[in-house]
Amino acid sequence: MVRAEKKDMSKKTHDVAWDVASILGSTMSMKYEELIASTFSAYVLSESNSNSMDELIKYISNKYSYEISLFIDEYNFDISALKEITNKHSKEDLKNVIIFFRNDYGSHKDNLETPISIIKLANRILNVKNKVIADFGCGYGNYIVDAVGDEPALIEGVDINTRFAAIASIRAKLLNAIIEIKNCDMLTMDDSRKYDCIFSNYPFGYSLKTAYISKETIDEICDGIPAMKKATSADWLYNINIVNRLTNDGKAVIITNNGTTWNGLDQGMRKYFVDNGFIEAVISLPSGMFLGTTISTTMMIFSHNNNSIRMIDATSIGEKGRRQHLFKDDDINRIYDLLSEDSDISTTVSIQEIKECDYYLNPIRYFETEMYAENGVEFGEVIKSISRGAQIKASDLDNMVSDDITDIQYLMLKNIQDGLIGELPYLKEIDKKLERYCIKNGSLIISKNGKPFKVAVANVPEGKKILANGNLYIIEIDEEKVDVYYLKAFFSSEQGGLLLDRLAVGAAMPNIPVESLKKALIPLPTLDEQRRIGTEYRIKEDEVSMLMYKLEKAKNELKNVFEEV
Repeated sequence: MVRAEKKDMSKKTHDVAWDVASILGSTMSMKYEELIASTFSAYVLSESNSNSMDELIKYISNKYSYEISLFIDEYNFDISALKEITNKHSKEDLKNVIIFFRNDYGSHKDNLETPISIIKLANRILNVKNKVIADFGCGYGNYIVDAVGDEPALIEGVDINTRFAAIASIRAKLLNAIIEIKNCDMLTMDDSRKYDCIFSNYPFGYSLKTAYISKETIDEICDGIPAMKKATSADWLYNINIVNRLTNDGKAVIITNNGTTWNGLDQGMRKYFVDNGFIEAVISLPSGMFLGTTISTTMMIFSHNNNSIRMIDATSIGEKGRRQHLFKDDDINRIYDLLSEDSDISTTVSIQEIKECDYYLNPIRYFETEMYAENGVEFGEVIKSISRGAQIKASDLDNMVSDDITDIQYLMLKNIQDGLIGELPYLKEIDKKLERYCIKNGSLIISKNGKPFKVAVANVPEGKKILANGNLYIIEIDEEKVDVYYLKAFFSSEQGGLLLDRLAVGAAMPNIPVESLKKALIPLPTLDEQRRIGTEYRIKEDEVSMLMYKLEKAKNELKNVFEEV
């Protein structure tokens, strides 16, 4: 195999890409896919001497692949413009644009391509020389481009998106290495090949019930794994598939949403992976590494037969650039060294200790003895009042519930899902002595018992009453000191969730004592900053509500498709 040149995008490559876009009458704001398609068309034109796009498409189909020709055929390029490109730029320069130009120019808010910093760190960890490797969810093939320089025996890239797979195939054809690109679902690949090394930056942020994954696929992969439930993050389904495809001595590096390392819904799957020895290391990455989002991510290293887990908090490593957080080569070397060196941000944690911490996999849990809150104040200082809901016997509640719509509703723990209060049961009436347990509009609601602790903000319409259950804290906040949606954003965050967990006492049924809650230190920036954060949180919450509504509506419509035909 010929070793590919391993380099970052040069200024010349950037300038050639810009000129290609200009000749086509566009700018660098043109879609990345169109830029690669046009540059590749010009590259092929220089060797085919085609006089029309039809001739060029036929040539591409015969020499490269039918799938690539279909991708190029989607664009109606002007053959004269392509000839102008070939006259101005050498075949080698066009090749460098195709291989090395990355989709990271300008303000790509929807760009979730794997950052080069993460790719380089993953390749350093995997050590792929002479090994059979796979990139599940390969996208445009950025990881593959970097991995080729380390001379693996074979690279297989897999992506379900046809356009992504086409571009990855184009780049693979020009890299002069043994590379196979498959346009299929990584979860339902029909071969039984196992890999020495796997990298995957799969789509994160979906649960099994919202991801586009068939029940048959879930059942097949998760057969015998009762911990996998509908609300579990789809990340763990991808993770199971990856572990199943590793050789006995194989190693995988995956990128996941931070929430999968600590949220309650995924605890069962974390337990499954920890108890089966699949996790070798967990590395917390800085926020802002991806161009398209500020979401915090985690790198996990999978292998077999691990009896401890290496924890690294790399959130302070690297530097924040103008558009994203970056790792330089020295940063990558430092993180790699921390996999075997103890420090104030790296340590080895026993399986028993992880069990005692409820299978939390966020490294910060194993380093900090005290929670730090910038501009911290005791929570009680911003509270007007805090009380528990009403303790009502189940039999009494049954007699109070109304089948008709009334002005009184009842809020229970189960009515709060993903931070949102759902449909509430109606009550016929309530005794006057229970009215003091009714919730005021804008109150913060925090569950008292059972992990994961839930947080919500009450919206009580004019003239209505909502009676709270005894498992809930009703907190009226001082609006002159704190924004209630800022508080919700904080307590719903990783740091806030960890704080609530640390306040809890009791093993069988963890609960938060009211005095501990009032003494908890919370970060308190200026009121203007709180309102900015609170407003941003509400906007995202509204988006979630709308998506959930659309999903439920679509499900209901599916049931009626047959009758409507």
